[in-house]
Amino acid sequence: VSTQSFFFFFFFILPSIQNICPPSRVVLLVKAMLFSWIWGSVGFLVCPTPLFLSKDCIVYSFGIADNDRFERDLAANTSCRVLAFDPQPLTRRMLRERERRGEKLTYEFYPWALGRENGNLTNFHDYEKYGRTIHAQMYTFPHLLAKFGHTAQKLAIVKMDIERYEWSTLPDVLKTDFEQLLIELHGLSPTHWTGGVTRISATGFVPFAKEKGRLFQGRGFQERYYLKHYNMSQCPR
Repeated sequence: VSTQSFFFFFFFILPSIQNICPPSRVVLLVKAMLFSWIWGSVGFLVCPTPLFLSKDCIVYSFGIADNDRFERDLAANTSCRVLAFDPQPLTRRMLRERERRGEKLTYEFYPWALGRENGNLTNFHDYEKYGRTIHAQMYTFPHLLAKFGHTAQKLAIVKMDIERYEWSTLPDVLKTDFEQLLIELHGLSPTHWTGGVTRISATGFVPFAKEKGRLFQGRGFQERYYLKHYNMSQCPR
């Protein structure tokens, strides 16, 4: 973990961690994010519940772009089965380059988009070139669960970093029973932001941490980390 990561964690993340998952038990899994060269690498936070630490741990991660450190760290340091999804060409390019270097992929990757319906997504913005659109296979969250045989199985973590597409896909995701939601939320307006956060809380999720510094009056974006309320006591102190 870089010096910048720890600086960001202790000054921007740590002050917001709530008592349901004490700071001493929060796991910092590194993922380099390019929102600012000043901060460099920051991390996604995970509460080490018994499910997360068990051999039954399953993680669905939506959004990699050109940095999969979070997914690789999970695969290397836990028993979790990690399924990662991203339709962007730069993601496939990154993985092909690794393959050429003889590096083994340690998690499962699928070049698909998360959507409100199944089909072909034709207006998906490719983030490496803003304004450009690409064609991608799109699946709903329930369809993916059924496809991989996880409909009746509780997931440990759902991670979403999909650049505003979280708002259109969250309703389906929140209907599913899983323990932790790690999400980057994008505020389009104060009303939009408040409504979205309220919708997440209404399904039983309680934030155990949130990022500070990139959200102003409901605009901008913020990483937030949620735990289902009935599992709060399971996060060791």
